[in-house]
Amino acid sequence: MKLIEETFTKEAFLEMFLEEVARCVKRCNEESCIGPLPDKLLFYRVFDTDDQEWEPGLGKVKLPNTRLFVESEKVIDTLLNEKGWYPEWIHISPFAVTATHLVIEVCPSENITNKRFIESTFPKEPFQLRGPSLPPGWRPGQPIPKVKLPSLEIKNA
Repeated sequence: MKLIEETFTKEAFLEMFLEEVARCVKRCNEESCIGPLPDKLLFYRVFDTDDQEWEPGLGKVKLPNTRLFVESEKVIDTLLNEKGWYPEWIHISPFAVTATHLVIEVCPSENITNKRFIESTFPKEPFQLRGPSLPPGWRPGQPIPKVKLPSLEIKNA
């Protein structure tokens, strides 16, 4: 691994983000999620997980509409500052589904930097792909199952 200093334009950061989102969706469809999954994307930008309301027995989660973005550019606006610096890491993972959208969770570190690793496990640092949440009874050492993503209900803020 090699640590480099690098800043990004909004366009370059958006391009890298969309490449990683496409890899996340592909992995979700092929390896980790029970489908079929919707083709359209909705982005859930995590600011604080206290705004999540889970109904695990029903396979549902509620989120405020202020945390959801249809346009990927608006997500980037919350991640990249005016100097081109970005969060130290940004987790991207499948989160939930609506009748028409696959919801991708975008969860960044609070630490802002202009340094990132290259030639690392995550080829598009600071973006790091994660899988969906595993079932509550899953334990390390067990095979990782394909999961059914919860349904998303949108709350008005």
